[in-house]
Amino acid sequence: MAQSTVSIQKILLTTVNLMKSKSYVDITIKDICESADISRQTFYNHFKTKDDIFKTFFKNLSEKGDIFSPDRPAAYYFSRQYKYDIVSLYDKYSDIFFVLFEQDILWYLGREFVTSHRESIFKNISDEFIGSHQNYFYMYTYLGISQICLEWIRTGKKETKEELVDMIEYFDTYHRPKNI
Repeated sequence: MAQSTVSIQKILLTTVNLMKSKSYVDITIKDICESADISRQTFYNHFKTKDDIFKTFFKNLSEKGDIFSPDRPAAYYFSRQYKYDIVSLYDKYSDIFFVLFEQDILWYLGREFVTSHRESIFKNISDEFIGSHQNYFYMYTYLGISQICLEWIRTGKKETKEELVDMIEYFDTYHRPKNI
């Protein structure tokens, strides 16, 4: 792993750990640097502000995970695989997602992420109604699943990922458009 990637991960994980005992608003860049044992210059080599830490996290997720690729067909966002991919993402990064949720930051970042990706994701959706209401639809499909994943994490992941996807599929059957 490149030194740059290690520093970014160290800053992210340090910030998450600090957030377990202190409000995000009260955490300073100085706190992050001291806890991560890095210089302020190292921090500023990667981020302009504290808020950029989690924006970079979400950006990296979208680039690595390929879940939000503009080349995905519209049907993917209605598929079991999409739901499984989102559940797997929450499972892998559950500590990060949960601390962001507890501090009311997750929804802000989620909305920002949706806004920045909706045009590329929805270019392949042919449904006229959904096409004209993309932002609402994406909020429903992604953030609705996110809410279920957060509850799953909060309650100790009692269900398997497959069982959770089954549950999401069951709930989704009442809202899925018929022509996609």
